[in-house]
Amino acid sequence: MRAPIPASSGLQAYRLHYAWRGTPVLRGVNLALAPGEVVSLLGANGAGKSTLLRLLLSLLSPLSGLVTLGDRPLASFRRRELARHIAYVPQVHVTPFPYRVEEVVLMGRLPANGLLGSTSGPEDRERAARVLERLGILALKDRAYTEISGGERQLTLIARALIQEAPILVLDEPVNGLDYGHQMSLLDHLQSLAAEGYAILKTTHHPEHALLASTRVVLLEEGRIAADGRPNEVVTPASIRRLYGVQVAVFHSPLGHTAFYPLSSESAPD
Repeated sequence: MRAPIPASSGLQAYRLHYAWRGTPVLRGVNLALAPGEVVSLLGANGAGKSTLLRLLLSLLSPLSGLVTLGDRPLASFRRRELARHIAYVPQVHVTPFPYRVEEVVLMGRLPANGLLGSTSGPEDRERAARVLERLGILALKDRAYTEISGGERQLTLIARALIQEAPILVLDEPVNGLDYGHQMSLLDHLQSLAAEGYAILKTTHHPEHALLASTRVVLLEEGRIAADGRPNEVVTPASIRRLYGVQVAVFHSPLGHTAFYPLSSESAPD
């Protein structure tokens, strides 16, 4: 992939506030993302996770507060310049055109090559093949994107982000639609990328994944940061109950992994 990135390339959010039609969504959020980190963002539906990602991608502007990349305000970056620093994998991506999987992946080279530059040269196609092979979907490269499964589309979008070669990866629930094996494989890939120097921020609804494949976990509750720290200190039965309104039993495997089993919802009738 690419060489590790300098620490000055970190992403920082300072006291972010955001509202939608007068309703507060984020309230004074502070967040830092540094090279070598995998940060998992946990929160219930409506907690503000996707809104926070859009602010960190400069797709939305905060009511107040500031986002910086290195020593520059994020708002000072042009879109193409920003795409050289941050790659984004959304939850859902639908295209009406039957692009081949390889063509979708090669779109990730547009920030480097420009709209008028070629993305079908031998070097870029070799990059695409390496990334597709790394994610285990090289056999799909000539398939129509519109005809593959939802999980395969998700892996294709992740490949597109990786070929972008941006040092910061932002992923909105990246394991959605993936079978169990591909979920574990993807988490391993993200940890490997962090070891290479990437900075990775991902949202998830899986507390076990946050424990298994994160250097830090951030809990977002009603638009505020409720906790930010080491996974085993942040992801606990008490925090899960507070975030999701559900009691859980805890299981520890011989390998040291932790799993949670939901017992009951606090909103369930007696």
